[in-house]
Amino acid sequence: MIVGMRLIRDAASGVSSTIVTTVMPTVPNLRKLRIEAALSQRELAEASGVTQGTISRLEQGDTNVQPSTLRKLAAALGVKPKELFA
Repeated sequence: MIVGMRLIRDAASGVSSTIVTTVMPTVPNLRKLRIEAALSQRELAEASGVTQGTISRLEQGDTNVQPSTLRKLAAALGVKPKELFA
């Protein structure tokens, strides 16, 4: 996921470069596992007790996640918590 891009120019050499900022999802397999389970974010939220907004933020790369949230999501998806990262 590209978060931002910035063009910089070295004044001495005149060379321009583009800096791309990216964020890796904290739980990279969450979306994949949710889709494989044929669940919408809302359905996963209901099954896990985690808000749909939290699921959305985690799928977009939010790094603020509690271990209890991971356990709830894994249980609702029928996987071990470590599988959210594999």
